Amino acid sequence: MSDPHDEFKGKNVLIERKKSKDPSEITSKYSMSIETYKDILGECRRKLFEVRSRRARPHLDDKVSPMSLKRSYASRLLYLGMDWLSHLFPGPTRFSWVKLRKSINELLPLELLQAILVRVPAKHLFPLRFVSKLWLSLISDPTFVEFHFHHTSEFTIPSYFFAHNDQLVGSVDLHALFHGGATLDTSIEKFSLPFPWKKNTRSNLLVLGSCRGFVLLRHYPYYIILWNPVTQSHKKISYYNAVKKNNIIHGIGYDASNDDYVIVIFSKENQPHCFSLRTNSWTKIDVAPPTPLITYEFIPWGLFFNGAIHWLSYRPSNRDILIFDVKKRRFSKIPLPEQKLTWWPSKLVILGGCLALNFFDYRDNNKRTQVWVLKKYKVPSSWILLYEIPHHCISLFLSNYSDVIVLDRVTMNFAKYKLEGERVQCFKYFNYSFCHVIAFEHISTVYTPSLATLPSCDKKKWKNEDIKFVKDDWNPT
Repeated sequence: MSDPHDEFKGKNVLIERKKSKDPSEITSKYSMSIETYKDILGECRRKLFEVRSRRARPHLDDKVSPMSLKRSYASRLLYLGMDWLSHLFPGPTRFSWVKLRKSINELLPLELLQAILVRVPAKHLFPLRFVSKLWLSLISDPTFVEFHFHHTSEFTIPSYFFAHNDQLVGSVDLHALFHGGATLDTSIEKFSLPFPWKKNTRSNLLVLGSCRGFVLLRHYPYYIILWNPVTQSHKKISYYNAVKKNNIIHGIGYDASNDDYVIVIFSKENQPHCFSLRTNSWTKIDVAPPTPLITYEFIPWGLFFNGAIHWLSYRPSNRDILIFDVKKRRFSKIPLPEQKLTWWPSKLVILGGCLALNFFDYRDNNKRTQVWVLKKYKVPSSWILLYEIPHHCISLFLSNYSDVIVLDRVTMNFAKYKLEGERVQCFKYFNYSFCHVIAFEHISTVYTPSLATLPSCDKKKWKNEDIKFVKDDWNPT
């Protein structure tokens, strides 16, 4: 299995970061070769073994090459570094931890430590806060959290979150499944719900969307829950006073200008409302939608993209995508492709940084799926047919505009195709009940794991005595 970062070998990893108050516009420039990282870490390894020999630590064999371990590139490097340090300073005494902190500062420069940690998956990085106060301050720093999320979104495949009551809640690590040599069994991570749960047939969880590592869940009858499975940060919100009908449209978005998560709900009989986690309150949306709201014509879960929430209608008569801008608090619409009036649009997704749409032709015996991409946002003439797959599939991720990862709705398989339609890899589910659960869109979503916490949870300001960040000059190389 080739290393997922082989494509960067011998090249410079370039990320644009523009200095702006808007966290979503993180584009700071840094450039550093992967080979340079390996050279620096090799030097750190030699220094570590020199210190180890001075401390006379016997019976320590050389570790295996990081390239031979079945982990992501950053995880392998961090694994070796932590393993060496644990051998050097195994004692739990205060003296050993002081030495450990001193050695980290001396042997791993802060810039190098940041560059390594920003490449570690969130689920592995979050527990490392307890390594030391230095690491706690670094991993908890809002600038680092923001940069880590954008780096993860740019260079890794998102995960596939699913929920079915309190017995089966978890996610499939698609990056490990397709690029890390993992099996479906090892790529599944099960979660424990951090909030109280009543077991009855009417309280199944509905997955209403995701945003920046958070998933929006609905708990029957009048509760919605925003939850980050990695950090366990969550909030239970009642909307009984806002909307009192069952046919409700939901959506979750992020207002970068105010660092605020916004939840939108509306129904046919009720005026649209939005909930701000920053103010912890519901407000009415005074601006009316461009078309009358008939909730049973729209799929009740929205997709957050480009600062707005998008809802798709499942009626052929409705040829528009409904949009809500979370910053301006107003509605708009985007027409569907005119070429596919006879096909049935089924699901909105994000592919290659563009809004995309899956079309199914249920009258076709070949059971084909066409994926159309909106190359220029809000420009109807920019709809193009990206590819066609001879199965009923839901597109999940497009990598480098050459390979697409899909979920087959008929065979219940994760599969990977080239743009020409040739199947590259396919993974079958290990359990029929699991297949039956995960196949439905209303209990699953694509999400990117993150270290983010809710604004209401950030009551304490982290006081960092070991290191101070200057945001304008921070360069994670």
